[in-house]
Amino acid sequence: ARALSKHNIAIDDRSLIKIYPIINTLDSFILKRADWIFFNSKNAIEHFFNLNPLLLKKTKIAVLGRGSESTLRKYGRVADFSGDDLGISTEEIAAQFAKLVDGQTVFIPRAKDSLRSIQQALTDNTTVIDMPIYETVIEENVNKSNAEVLIFTSPSNVEAYFKENLADPNQHIICIGYSTAKSIEAMGLKYTLPFSPDEMGLAEAVFGLDL
Repeated sequence: ARALSKHNIAIDDRSLIKIYPIINTLDSFILKRADWIFFNSKNAIEHFFNLNPLLLKKTKIAVLGRGSESTLRKYGRVADFSGDDLGISTEEIAAQFAKLVDGQTVFIPRAKDSLRSIQQALTDNTTVIDMPIYETVIEENVNKSNAEVLIFTSPSNVEAYFKENLADPNQHIICIGYSTAKSIEAMGLKYTLPFSPDEMGLAEAVFGLDL
């Protein structure tokens, strides 16, 4: 938003989902078994550290991309693996991570209804500790936007917006990640996919549009 505002682009930013924790305490004993912790979103990181976990120094941390990497630093940790250099394909990131952690134990704190792309890519030799720690609930009665560009950052946001609204023929749609794009594709709409699944990628995608 800051990058776009510098170029006199008006921003109508709305959160179309609400996020609620579904556990309030975490037994840190379970973390002693984990060689890796994988975070697939900033929300997962924030909800996890709000549980005051006791992490061993030997436990490595993996994140999906640049946005999660930045959020992780706020909690004094640096990612040992990031999908940032692997583009926007969650499947490709998952495949590379699966090779790295083959035969080890991975703890994955996640949203209740996540797509579980990482879990599905891990090998049979890998032990997975899969734990939903928060859930997303879509907003009701979302008002239509007349913006020239609609940006969606998750399938949940797509679902919330198009439950009551339609896209105008002249509106451009930008999506973060393939899972969000698939939701747009399912409605027969055209979209632009940024090179990287983060705020910088979104800004670059907006600047690249022919408006």
